[in-house]
Amino acid sequence: MATTILLSWIGNTDLRAATGAADAGTGPISIAVRSRAFDSVQLLCDYPEDDGETYIRWLSTQSTADIRPHFVSLSGPTEYAEIYEV
Repeated sequence: MATTILLSWIGNTDLRAATGAADAGTGPISIAVRSRAFDSVQLLCDYPEDDGETYIRWLSTQSTADIRPHFVSLSGPTEYAEIYEV
């Protein structure tokens, strides 16, 4: 059986969802992990590590997948060459 992997960036809406912001809903990543069974969730994050770790703990309550953060630094959210390299 093939391993299913979700690779995504943690976005602002995801972080806001983890804090209970009503207008954020549950956030796109949460919707994905609750809709499909993933073996592994690999999340890229350019937010402060504390924010990312808080999000990972929250997301872990919604999925049995192995969820791993990867903290990176970008000079901006639209620096596509940097994003591609990461």
